[in-house]
Amino acid sequence: MSLAKEFRVGVTTRSVAFNQDLRAIIPNENVLPEYLARCLRGFQQQILSKVDNAAHGTKRLPSEQIQSFQIPLPPLPEQRRIAAILDQADAIRRKRQKAIELTEKFLKSAFLEMFGDPVTNPNNYDRVKLIDLAESPESIKCGPFGTQLLKSEFQKSGVPLWGIKQVNRHFKQKTHEFLTEAKARELEAYTILPGDIVMTRKGTIGNCSVYPSDFPPGIMHSDLLRIRLDQSRSRPLVTALQLAFSRHVTHQISMLSQGAIMAGINVTKLKQIEVLSPPIDAQLAFERTVDQYEKTLARQRRLSSANEQLFNSLVQRAFRGELSPVEVP
Repeated sequence: MSLAKEFRVGVTTRSVAFNQDLRAIIPNENVLPEYLARCLRGFQQQILSKVDNAAHGTKRLPSEQIQSFQIPLPPLPEQRRIAAILDQADAIRRKRQKAIELTEKFLKSAFLEMFGDPVTNPNNYDRVKLIDLAESPESIKCGPFGTQLLKSEFQKSGVPLWGIKQVNRHFKQKTHEFLTEAKARELEAYTILPGDIVMTRKGTIGNCSVYPSDFPPGIMHSDLLRIRLDQSRSRPLVTALQLAFSRHVTHQISMLSQGAIMAGINVTKLKQIEVLSPPIDAQLAFERTVDQYEKTLARQRRLSSANEQLFNSLVQRAFRGELSPVEVP
């Protein structure tokens, strides 16, 4: 059993070696291993509530806490029945999760099918510098210097302030940092608007996301870069995907970020990066395809979330003895 924000439990019939980050539980003849594993997963929240923070900051689950944890123990035939039903339900849940993972690979595949590999450029599209696709010379910009934005100025509400974590998660992670309207006006040059491409320039260098269309204007942290395109020439999603996965682009970023004391990429370097420039009609057609993809993905996520809730309910009912023999979600 390993422990993080959630833990994983596995069953093995082989002799294995393990380190201090794992715990081994050897059940006696009255406990079916598969049932015990399901119990531990089912009571995950109660177990995690007993986690200690070690001196070095690592979370750990003491052995004595595991030993004292109580689980329901029906007869072996009932244990076997519960484990089998939950295995079936879990298989359905994992299949739906896998469907989401496969769907999320769609963007890259769809891009390659429509535009070809940016490295080989089979359609002979023009290669254009980012600065030539920008809305204005100031549209590609780095976040504010540290002296312009102090941590003491962060608020709990107001104008959102975005950082590397949010970009890495495609703005699906909320920010907890905000600025006053007055401070945001002071940093107006560092505003990000819907449709802007936001890129990390330190740490995860080159990761980028398009700022969502339903988000309010925000301000970017100093470790980010903003690319605001002339959308009559280049659509943000098409350019962002190239910045994200094109080997031609990542090679340029790698070459441009070398030689610094701390790896990074600045505005001057970013403006010189070349991307493909397909016809705008083809880019708009690609956006329509992606819009349908996003709707399908949202539907898959809703189904997966509902299935997760049903599965958790099923687990709890199983260990209360309320599960009928044929009940699988």
